[in-house]
Amino acid sequence: MAHLSVVNAVAARVAANFTHCPIIGENSNQDVPADGSAFLQLQFPFSTTEWVEVEGPDGSIFREEGAFRFVLAVPRYDAAATATGRQWLEELAQLFTGVAFDGVQTFAPDSPVADDNNDDASYYRLSMAVAYQFHFVSAAN
Repeated sequence: MAHLSVVNAVAARVAANFTHCPIIGENSNQDVPADGSAFLQLQFPFSTTEWVEVEGPDGSIFREEGAFRFVLAVPRYDAAATATGRQWLEELAQLFTGVAFDGVQTFAPDSPVADDNNDDASYYRLSMAVAYQFHFVSAAN
């Protein structure tokens, strides 16, 4: 599970810089757009944590490594919407490629996945993951 500081930092950066379509939050009761238009989801599918310094002056230092994932749903059977969606994901990739913010260090995003799993009801889903690293201190006892 991603550290709450990572979730908050990434979500804030997306909210401040991505306005193309609604962002549907994690475990939200927000419905997909009634008109079938595009929407974005932010997911945190995995992370691992390693103990890197035992009992330093402020406590123990830990390193979390993981990835967050963007899933962009665009109208199915609409090549123009798919092309626009890829452009939007490219903008998100640029926003998160090799940057540090709020203690989060990101690396190189992967390319949007396109395969037989993209079709989902009336949507075509494009996904992209961004690897990250985050260090945090657990206070000494």
